[in-house]
Amino acid sequence: MNPDGGGAASGEIAAEEIARLQTALADHQKLWREANHRFRNNLQILSSITSIRLREAEDHDFRWAMTDLRHRIGALAAIYQEMSASSDPRKVYVDAFLPAICTQMVPNDGGKVTVSTMVPHMAIAIDAAIVLAMLTIEAIQLAPRQGQAQDDARLRIIVQIFSRAPGHSTLVIANDAPDGATQKFPVAEALIAGYVRQLRGEIADPRQKGLRVDFPVLR
Repeated sequence: MNPDGGGAASGEIAAEEIARLQTALADHQKLWREANHRFRNNLQILSSITSIRLREAEDHDFRWAMTDLRHRIGALAAIYQEMSASSDPRKVYVDAFLPAICTQMVPNDGGKVTVSTMVPHMAIAIDAAIVLAMLTIEAIQLAPRQGQAQDDARLRIIVQIFSRAPGHSTLVIANDAPDGATQKFPVAEALIAGYVRQLRGEIADPRQKGLRVDFPVLR
């Protein structure tokens, strides 16, 4: 009787089990990529529909709502694009999606409004990335509305993220709108407060112009 027979058989079983798990993992990854691809295609369809509606719209409020919706769809598409290309689909890098989102928000107004970004190569969880994107969109859209009393003035918006302490970062969205032009927009401000809570963050100084949020980096 071969004393090593049991060990060889166990080794063969282990090898077969590993091969089976590897095949199952490959199938799962293929399904994941296909589902993600279909989701991004659906977002593209929605974006196209909002663009068509936007070109046809004449009502100012309706145009603003369609523009807002298009920005948010574009943000989701940018994040999921980076997620599908990442080796770890649970997280994305801020510098891979946030500058693109900010760039798409620059209106076609002859350069009256400009948006610039300074963000680090920082990994962040997908859920937190989506909330961060929605918060940034809301704050950028709010800035021109706050300064709308100065119709002919140019507005510069700067989006910056920097590390405040290990595991914590600060988002700053600053603008150079005149202080006297600042108005209150309760709905937008409520949305911003809600996004900050979802990030488990805190608005550093609610009285200051623009936005400064301290938040933990959720990876």
